[in-house]
Amino acid sequence: MRSRLLYSLLILLSLGLLLVVIAGCGSATETTTTAPEGTTTTAPVSTTSGPSGSETTVATTATQPFKVAVFVYNSTPYARVAWEAAKAEAEKLGGTATMFNPENDAKLQATQMQDAITSGEYQGFVIQPNDGVRLQPLVKEAGDKGIKVAVLDASLASPQDQLTLYNLPGVLVTIGFGLTENCKAFADEVIAAVDAKVGKGNQAVVAIQPGLTNFPQDVIRTKSLQDAMAATGYIKTVVMPQGEYSTPGGQKSALDFFQTQQKVDVIVTYADQMAMGVVTALGQLDLVPGKDVYIVAGGAAKEAVEGIQAGTWFGSIGNYPARESQLAVDTIVDSLAGKSTPETIEIWKQPGCPPAIDKAYLDANPDFKPDWSVLASG
Repeated sequence: MRSRLLYSLLILLSLGLLLVVIAGCGSATETTTTAPEGTTTTAPVSTTSGPSGSETTVATTATQPFKVAVFVYNSTPYARVAWEAAKAEAEKLGGTATMFNPENDAKLQATQMQDAITSGEYQGFVIQPNDGVRLQPLVKEAGDKGIKVAVLDASLASPQDQLTLYNLPGVLVTIGFGLTENCKAFADEVIAAVDAKVGKGNQAVVAIQPGLTNFPQDVIRTKSLQDAMAATGYIKTVVMPQGEYSTPGGQKSALDFFQTQQKVDVIVTYADQMAMGVVTALGQLDLVPGKDVYIVAGGAAKEAVEGIQAGTWFGSIGNYPARESQLAVDTIVDSLAGKSTPETIEIWKQPGCPPAIDKAYLDANPDFKPDWSVLASG
């Protein structure tokens, strides 16, 4: 009788243990279905408000490791800053980042992305697209596999379709600004420079220095600037030789241009590095930048701030590669944690990321810190 009682107790104990194991297994299954292995499952968030009342949710902590693939344009300082910011943000949130650099080869970038998808190693992609159209099917494939994709600078499309920010299938978030906004920022800053140089309503000549004459984005910018200046009724435009998005190219363009052009009030160049070449060329021509000729550039880099403070530049349109990368990683982590995320983030609505910087802005915002450096010296 005693042995039978002992036997019954053992059976009951076994059943109890089995129920505990089953309950434990059920709990583990629920966790893995709500968050893929290797991703964050919870992440406390903070909210930052932009100047227009916009809000961007930013992840502050990740509880499990995650891996992000960062696809950059090339080895330029702009791309390098974007990579370093993404890497630092991923590590801060408990993850890791791997860089893929195609050196402007759009076909190679597509191959790198396909390999990253096939590997199954990454929970997020951060992309500076060399050719948005080429990457569209790959981004859709990545999204279908649960990879969170953040696109930087502009919409993942041809330049003609980058007038506004929007998402295509597979894209979690697009961070940057549309070409329409970019063109308006350039036009507003150039008109401000003209009015400061000659007085509002007085006849003036603006020289436009494209980076590459046939580059679709530059074609759109140049046509938009020509139309905006013509609409004032007092500003004439001329187009300079291309500056090739380099300091030597900007210098050569200006030297060649002034062989035939006698009178220019403002030069607008699409990149800070070209503006640096323009400053050198003006000195060689015995023209004083900031006095004889005002300069409006693009980038809001460290060198632009220094030029504005020195009085040799009038202004520069804002680019913020580091901030874009940080927001991309934050948004990916939030999404992996099941948080609600924005479809687009307009970078110029983020604190400390104005559409343009000039003396008036820097005087009113003495704590402004440039996001990057053309010379990559800090």
